Amino acid sequence: MKILAVDDSSFFRNVLSTGLGEAGHTVRTAMDGPTALAMLEEMQPDLVTLDVDMPDMCGFEVCERIRQRERDLHAPLTPVVFVTGNDTLKNRERGFELGALDFITKNVGKDELISKIQDALLIRAPLTGLKALVVDDSDVARHVIMRCLRAEGLTVMEARNGVEAYKIAEKHENDLDLIITDVVMPEMSGTEFCQKVRKLKGLRYVPLVFVSGLPEKDSILELFRTGGTDHLIKPFAKEELLAHVRVHLEVRQLNRTMERQIEELTHLNKLKTDLLAVTSHDLRSPLNGILGVADVMGSDPTLSAENKEYVGLITQSGEQLLAQIGDLLDLAKAEAQQEPGTALPTAPVNLLGTLDTFLATFRKQATKKSIRVELANSFADSAPTIAIPASELSRIVNNLLSNALKFTPQGGDISVTVRHAKPSGVEIVIADTGIGIPPEKIPLLFNRYSKTSRPGTDGEASTGLGLSIVKDLITRNDGRIEVTSVEGKGTTFTVFFPIRN
Repeated sequence: MKILAVDDSSFFRNVLSTGLGEAGHTVRTAMDGPTALAMLEEMQPDLVTLDVDMPDMCGFEVCERIRQRERDLHAPLTPVVFVTGNDTLKNRERGFELGALDFITKNVGKDELISKIQDALLIRAPLTGLKALVVDDSDVARHVIMRCLRAEGLTVMEARNGVEAYKIAEKHENDLDLIITDVVMPEMSGTEFCQKVRKLKGLRYVPLVFVSGLPEKDSILELFRTGGTDHLIKPFAKEELLAHVRVHLEVRQLNRTMERQIEELTHLNKLKTDLLAVTSHDLRSPLNGILGVADVMGSDPTLSAENKEYVGLITQSGEQLLAQIGDLLDLAKAEAQQEPGTALPTAPVNLLGTLDTFLATFRKQATKKSIRVELANSFADSAPTIAIPASELSRIVNNLLSNALKFTPQGGDISVTVRHAKPSGVEIVIADTGIGIPPEKIPLLFNRYSKTSRPGTDGEASTGLGLSIVKDLITRNDGRIEVTSVEGKGTTFTVFFPIRN
């Protein structure tokens, strides 16, 4: 790079010339402002370093003359870095107004000084891939902000007023990551521009930073009311601008990363659910064939007692495996229906009639263990009606009754009660006289794979998925479920649903 170093100290001119020359740059020096301005046109440097305090013409005057020359010639801005021992906030503010890229204090070692100057030349790109729009009617302010952002790796677009900016925002609605806008501008102000931008779906939450000379708190508050994310008061130091920008864009990057990860996880979860549903369904067919053959073999009168026992074991194991496959299939269906647009349509269901029909079949299973099953209704008038897919109500009741049957010993009792629940709901209470649940396991009952499952009173197997499926189905239909249990005396599940008029 070609660098023009301007300083009235021969020592610092030598430091800059030697250090930057060793780094591979072409360096020319000037001892004062007039000399530097005379060299500028001939050299056309990539960077100018200026001391602040110099005789005849201070660094600020030199910078102002450079900017005036660029305006007269319609030339691009030359990067300017102040290298000074007079590094104050006031001087930084004045330098920024004149378009300075950076301020570096002389009170550092030679290596650090040269490194900081080279940083101003080299592109540092921690925010590469992000896109910003800078809106300001001041060419100097706009170009200084743009150069700061580009040094961070951003792709930067520019506009002189709100009208130009809105056209750019519309075109880049889905790939714009940051907007920095002045407030007072011709044709369309920054606040009007902000209000219009916030109506674009893709820019509703994009960080929008106002830069203004408004010190009044009421005026600044109005900027936030129109949709601004942040505010900086002009003039401000480069470090202040970048500190604000980095925070907003790092959050933006994190949000985008999280969105991508959520999309990937959702896709993987759907693949898992689809695989679960397909494999569970496909496993049923050969298993039903095995159970069918076992049933035929078991009905053969010539079969020996020993072989009948073996066939019974095949049937028992097959039925347990079929029940487990059923749980996995129910789980896949429940997860699939949690996705938008896949929920089953609800319809009014006569609760008492549905339970009566279901229990007629269930009682046949209960007679194998000599268990009595009773249905009670506390509604004096007509049976209550709830809105729930009939298949989901069937799966809820089937799981709860199957559990009651599994954990109730021979000769026990199971009761199903339908009763009114205040203010406008219905409760289904399923109680058994079974072995009960240990207190420490009750909080884990509805967690998937929580290892709370155990064999039934006749050795029936369990996957531990049934109650988690029940909880999902009940919650999805605006209901809730509670459980109470005493070891050795039995368990009661209470399910609540709102009544639909």
